[in-house]
Amino acid sequence: MDEKLIRFGRIFASKSDYAFLIQKATEQMAELDKECQDDRMTCTVRPLCEKRRWLSILIKAGAPMAMIPKFCYELQQKIVDRALKKEKYFYEPEDCAIYLDDFFLLVSKSSPYMLAKMLENNEYEDLTFTLESFFRSRFNRVMSLNLEDNLVLLADETLWYIDYIGKLVVLNINDERLLNQATLLSLLKFFSRYYKIEIKIFEGSPESWILDMVLFEIKSPDISQNESLKAFLAEAIGKLTRLVKEVNFKIDENKAHLLVKINAFCGIPESLYAIEPVTYGEAKRAFLGLVEFKKKMDAWVSANLK
Repeated sequence: MDEKLIRFGRIFASKSDYAFLIQKATEQMAELDKECQDDRMTCTVRPLCEKRRWLSILIKAGAPMAMIPKFCYELQQKIVDRALKKEKYFYEPEDCAIYLDDFFLLVSKSSPYMLAKMLENNEYEDLTFTLESFFRSRFNRVMSLNLEDNLVLLADETLWYIDYIGKLVVLNINDERLLNQATLLSLLKFFSRYYKIEIKIFEGSPESWILDMVLFEIKSPDISQNESLKAFLAEAIGKLTRLVKEVNFKIDENKAHLLVKINAFCGIPESLYAIEPVTYGEAKRAFLGLVEFKKKMDAWVSANLK
């Protein structure tokens, strides 16, 4: 589908136009659901809605249970269960949503109702502690980020999103957009702690921010003329540029810095030509790019700057 049509439907379509699009999409997907579930092998291995995207949309939208394809949802629960057991599935799940009550059954088979009671009583702090403890018992490295009524968990590189208000869990959250820059700032600091990469964040504009990472101390004034360094930077910066908006190398106060410009626009675009909002996956990939760059830079420094 044309990108402009997608953006128009999402932002500017009239109420009746939007209702028409949703109705037709729902009718079409109902037919596709039936076709997919009639062939259980296809539904299991290669679902027709691409990684059960339609199912996750229905769950996130709060659709009634009558609309939820039963067999497909059973498989979605198994995917989440396998992820909790660090087991692979036929495909890499992405933006994979299930209901929070069903997640509680996977996390605590002996006392899921205790977790449900915490949720009902808005005891988010206790619930977060319990869930984080479970993840720490299963995964090697776990870090959590509280976002008021939501919880983000990074467990062995996999990003989990738990929505206490929407009562759902998203495994490997990727394409969900960030709604405000306060969340983006918290997420960047969260990644900085998890990946042990020190950065300074300069909130330059509503659309882009600069991440400043110190690479190494300068011991020779001629370092900028080092041909080996030039070659390294040309290749490494070229790879990182694919993940961010802009990359620059700077020497300041006897230190080498990497300045990375990232997309920082959050919320809803105000025109068809406005920048797309930053997503959880985009922010994570940018940080993974920094981690990889720093790793290679440290290796180069060790080999070339004695």
